[in-house]
Amino acid sequence: MIGDDLKKLRESNNFTQQELAEALGMTRKTVNSYENGATIPIVVQMGIKYFFKDKMEGDRSIGVGKSSNSDYLKLKVDEMSETLKKVYALVVSLSSELDEMRGNNDKSYVIDPAPKAPKKGKTHTGK
Repeated sequence: MIGDDLKKLRESNNFTQQELAEALGMTRKTVNSYENGATIPIVVQMGIKYFFKDKMEGDRSIGVGKSSNSDYLKLKVDEMSETLKKVYALVVSLSSELDEMRGNNDKSYVIDPAPKAPKKGKTHTGK
């Protein structure tokens, strides 16, 4: 089972779940779920393979064997990391802007709700 192999690999390299999670940019709970049998997405498998690259040459224990395209995989992991950093920076920026709008009592960020139905006995013209 891939999860068991991941746990053995982590432990043999003296990493806690928390340390591995931080190195891979995920939560300890996610690492724990992978070790307990949750499906590991191929992108995550590639990240794990890259992280442990010196320890696993030719090892297929986590579903990703030695690749002749390791440079390509490294490039893809690096690209994904950069994209995630940009997304995170955007979220932080938007969050700051929203906090500033709230602090200035600016309601421009509020989406107008759907118009209310007329009260009983009134027409759509308000008469």
